[in-house]
Amino acid sequence: MDLEKDFEKEAPLEQQHPSYKLIPKFFNPSQQSGDQIQQIETQGIELQAKVKELLDVEELEELWETLEWHVTEITQNDKMLIDFENYLEMISVMDAKFREFINVQLFFDLMNESEFEERLEIVSIYNHTIRAIRLARARICLCYYDQLGMGYLSETDLESFIVDMKTLWSQPPLEKFYVCTVVKMVFFFLDSLHTGRVRISDIESSGMISEIMEEKHSFSKAAILEVYEKFLELDKDHNGRLSKMEMCVYGSGLLTTLFLDRVFEVCHTFNGEIDYKTFLELFLALEYRQTAAGLRYIFHILDVNQQGYITSETLRLYFYTKTHNGYQAEYTFKDLNNKIFDMVQPMDPSKITLRDLINCREGKAAVSLIIEFQKFVANKDTESAVYIKYPNSNEQPQRRDTPAVTTLSQI
Repeated sequence: MDLEKDFEKEAPLEQQHPSYKLIPKFFNPSQQSGDQIQQIETQGIELQAKVKELLDVEELEELWETLEWHVTEITQNDKMLIDFENYLEMISVMDAKFREFINVQLFFDLMNESEFEERLEIVSIYNHTIRAIRLARARICLCYYDQLGMGYLSETDLESFIVDMKTLWSQPPLEKFYVCTVVKMVFFFLDSLHTGRVRISDIESSGMISEIMEEKHSFSKAAILEVYEKFLELDKDHNGRLSKMEMCVYGSGLLTTLFLDRVFEVCHTFNGEIDYKTFLELFLALEYRQTAAGLRYIFHILDVNQQGYITSETLRLYFYTKTHNGYQAEYTFKDLNNKIFDMVQPMDPSKITLRDLINCREGKAAVSLIIEFQKFVANKDTESAVYIKYPNSNEQPQRRDTPAVTTLSQI
């Protein structure tokens, strides 16, 4: 019996059972071979060597002493300054390890921000060096979280990196949403095809790693907390998810009904409601609709028939769907359709593809005109009257005081 079992394990699948000739076997992820494990271990040793090349605490103390030794002037406010001549002298006596971070170009770069003429505060040099070391260490440590040694990071890998490298909030709920938001932002821009992984080289070249480590721009705690607060404001029933009704007032409050319907059709929902992660992707797409990632996300929603392009018939659905405010303005669809096609200038004059939107200069304006028509054409600075037609009504158009509407030539 044991020999028969061994034969079944070693024999080709076709010999084990005839059905294997017709039915393909399931995909089984390849296990790490001995060579791959050895490669990962070798990579770990190389990364440790790179970390040792960075300045440690004792060497940073030595750097500060060297800076103090070459001070040119001390101001009345006890600010220690160094001029270019003393700076060059300081570099000449430094070891090569220090010169990796302090060079001639650095002096001129920091001079752009200096409040003193032809002099730098030595503390600015010291702080710049610390930031450079932190950034270099972070780039090296990114590779530690590449569990397969393939040069990619999954969302879980990146979450672990951020938690380990960053000083986060003391409140666990805020820390959770901070990490979630940062990871989603990175993957939104670098993994727009939703492969579930991003290349480490892409993270480094994008400049995001420095913004994450230094909490700059969109990666600052204040900016991320602002996004989270927007979500909480919309969540009227406080169940941690957003319904379509709650999303109606998002942003301008003038997103077309069809666009919102498509959001809830295309995006992942829980009992017809979207969670924070899905909201965050939509938020990023609308806030950064001028980027390729934002346009790709919005185009996927606009493409009602999932055919890879938008035609005049697609646009007609959006322009003749009433807004959730219950009315639509009288306008000529032909003019709007022509305006959008003139903005995009597609390769095929009968349809607009994602590539057309990305390559043209008016991609942001074109999608804004489709998904937020009322906001896009309304001029809030002046008031005038425009005819409003209520859907499903036999009444004649009535005059209603609304913000002035710009002409299509002004769009």
